[in-house]
This record gives sequence, C-alpha cells and structure tokens, in this order.
Amino acid sequence: MVTEWQQSQRNRKDRNRSLVEHANKKPAKWKPPQEGQLKINVDASLSRESDSFGLGMVIRDDNGMFLLGKVIRLQHVEIALDAETRGVLEALKWAAGEDLRDVRVEIDSLLTVQTLEGHATTVLEVDHVIQKCRNYLREYPNFAVRFVQRQANKIVTSHYNISISISISTKVGNATPPSLYLPVSHFH
Repeated sequence: MVTEWQQSQRNRKDRNRSLVEHANKKPAKWKPPQEGQLKINVDASLSRESDSFGLGMVIRDDNGMFLLGKVIRLQHVEIALDAETRGVLEALKWAAGEDLRDVRVEIDSLLTVQTLEGHATTVLEVDHVIQKCRNYLREYPNFAVRFVQRQANKIVTSHYNISISISISTKVGNATPPSLYLPVSHFH
C-alpha cells in the first residue's frame, strides 16, 4: 500500500513537472489586468537552513503602476507548497484588508493554483490553508488566483531582494506577520 502511494506521488510530481516545463517554453512578460482591476503578484522564497520563508507581494493597477509592496517572513515551513499556498492566503487577506474590489492574484506555482481549483489532490499539510483561500475566494467573488510563468513574476523577486538587502529579519510564528511597504522609488 505504501509503495503504491509513493509511486502515485512520483507520477503526480512528474505530471506537474511536465506541465510547468510546457508552460515555461515561451518567454513571458508581465501583463496588466483588465481595466479597473488590480493585480497582486506573489512569490515565496524558501530557506531550508532556517526553516523559514519569505513572501514578496506587489500590487499594480491596470496601467502597470506600482501601488504597494509587501514582504512577510514566516517560520516553520514543511514543504514548498506550504509556502506558496500561504503566500496566496496572505495576498487574499491583504486585498480584503485594504478593501480592494477586483483583484487577480498571480503566483508561479502551478500546483498551488491547480489545488485551489480542485484539479490536484490537496496535500494534507496545506489542506487548512487551501480551505482558507477557498473561503476568501467564495466571500470575495471578484478575487481570482491565476498561474503565471516565473519570468512574468520578476518584479516580486526584485521587491523581495530589496527587503533582504535592508535586513528584514523579524521572525514570527503564528502571530500576525510584520510588513514592509516600499515606495515606487525603490524600483527605479
């Protein structure tokens, strides 16, 4: 029974890797959302040595204008999918807390998006986070989560690297994480 489960997990990983490789064949650029919408790009960066991860999030409008950026550092991450799904959850919470109306959250984790949409099996370690994300998406019908190629998420990586360079080192367990808002001038 365990061997069958392990083989099933390997097959699922191979299938997902194939989908990601196919999606990454053509170069991608960031595309603005439709008129009147906002887009939040999210990226997670794992540090296996310190059992923590950082989340970078950037909100831009339909003209591509940078509106807000946020960086969060959390600890106790078991798997990469945990970091990615928690990133989506934090973006949804942030959008709701800022009273944003029409939001597209983009993340470069195909498995996270497929799991949220019910097209992939929920991993037990992240099931509670997936359920919270789904609750936000039901409560806010004008919020959506989409997969985006890594190349189209570069602004988030830049944002996260800036936060590292100015030494955001606060580590938080289950408490509300600290945030950093950076002005547009940091990206020019």
